[in-house]
Amino acid sequence: MTGQSGGLERHLEERRRHVVDACTACGTCFRQCPVLEHLDFGDLKPGEVQARIRDFLDGGEASDSVFRRVFSCMGCYGCCEGVCPQGLDVMQINEMVKARYRREGLADTAYTPGADPQAPQRVLASIQVIPEDYRRIFRASPLHSARYVFFAGCNVYSQPVRLLEALDVLALVDEDVAFLPGLDHCCGDTPLFMGDSEEASRTMDDLVASLSAYEPEAVVFWCPTCLCRVHTSVAEAHALPFATMSLPQFLAERLERLDFKHPFSARATLHEPCKVALTGLDRKGPRPLLAQVPGLELVEMPRTGGDAPCCGSGALTWFPSAAEEIRDERLDEARGTGASTVIDVCHYCHHVFLPEAERFGLVAENWIHVLAQSLGVAREDRYAKWRQWSDPERILSDAQDSVSASPFDLETIAEVVRTQFSAVTGGAE
Repeated sequence: MTGQSGGLERHLEERRRHVVDACTACGTCFRQCPVLEHLDFGDLKPGEVQARIRDFLDGGEASDSVFRRVFSCMGCYGCCEGVCPQGLDVMQINEMVKARYRREGLADTAYTPGADPQAPQRVLASIQVIPEDYRRIFRASPLHSARYVFFAGCNVYSQPVRLLEALDVLALVDEDVAFLPGLDHCCGDTPLFMGDSEEASRTMDDLVASLSAYEPEAVVFWCPTCLCRVHTSVAEAHALPFATMSLPQFLAERLERLDFKHPFSARATLHEPCKVALTGLDRKGPRPLLAQVPGLELVEMPRTGGDAPCCGSGALTWFPSAAEEIRDERLDEARGTGASTVIDVCHYCHHVFLPEAERFGLVAENWIHVLAQSLGVAREDRYAKWRQWSDPERILSDAQDSVSASPFDLETIAEVVRTQFSAVTGGAE
């Protein structure tokens, strides 16, 4: 491992050479991938597709099959360990291929980094919460030695109430926790997903330095993707001077400090985030916390833990129809439990389920909102109703009182709302 600047890019180049030499194109990873059965590869066999991937990494030609195999990857971490007979990280291979596509302009991989002053997450946050709360979620704790640092990640800012409720619940445990906002800091996942390994390397370097400055014992992550990315890609490029854990893990260790007194009456099932479940980083999730909520009956779906499926979100960018099929399979599985509510953990799973759950006789709730309601610190959630509406003009009308207080102009706000809240599933994570 190295803590030097640009360590990730050097590591990826070393791994690329190893993949070219080690991959036998057996096709095992192809058969393991849950999204590929929803795509058409013609008469090509799994091993033939993987051979094209390997050859492409060795300077070979691009093809439709290479694009479909790589750009349909949902980033679920299901093929990162224990799948490839050669011990290769297949998700990382996909990211290497995307990086070449981006460098050579072979695919549209344009995106807006979170640090951009007009990133859509910033715009959306500004019209959902009051100015004081908007400033709160972007204000880092003063630099000091803290036992823990809570890192927000970047994409939860599209749903700022999730983050505010998390901060309010954290305040109840009365622990030494510093706060490092997202967007200005990033784990590198979005750049890697879009093939921008140079930006990912830079943001990872910055994040490790910013977190380490607090000298924490452990870093607590809101976002399951951030937790996985730091545990894997970041840790491969840096010797991390702190432990990592999820917010549910942190709160579960402090259950005795939380007074769950308000009932949340529902029969519910939990859709856990595929990433932390499949990697084993957090297979309990918020279950110990939800078990303390009065009136809440939790029933399990058939696929949990090491079998937990993705909500389909990672395939939305380039293969939305496949993503929608995977989403509907999971919601149908939730309906089969007899639950009235599907509780999700990841904010992007929440984004995916919100407008579709009703078709399956379900209500989608995020775990932190359920906890906040029972603890008496719940907030009004505009994002939930807006996502269910998926009607930009209605949303803009509903947000009129917040638009005037936003630091962004009406034209910018309208463009972001129309892009993020269309009738087609998609939008910012």
